[in-house]
Amino acid sequence: MGWKKAAGYLLVAILALVLVRFIVTVVFGIVSLIWTILTTAVALAILGAVVYGGYKLLSGFGNDRSTTTTSSVGTSKTTSVNASGGVDTLKDQYANGEISERELERELERELNREQ
Repeated sequence: MGWKKAAGYLLVAILALVLVRFIVTVVFGIVSLIWTILTTAVALAILGAVVYGGYKLLSGFGNDRSTTTTSSVGTSKTTSVNASGGVDTLKDQYANGEISERELERELERELNREQ
């Protein structure tokens, strides 16, 4: 075997190694990019869940209460009163026909007594 033939095999081997290295680099780059995107999405989802849970936790305590009242026709309905906007909620319910005038007055008295 001559030195020219050996040099040719060596050149082919080097080119094959360069090509394999290039392919492996590209594949690992793509996998790395996908992994980065997935971990970022998971981290953002967890952060969003924590923020949403904190919001629901803080907004859910002490703000809402429900009172069951009986209207003049004898049907039972639940009137929801929000502590921060209870009077406005009652006015809206009365305006929409959800509660009677008598129920409005009774709930307004309760709300005003609770605020004092």
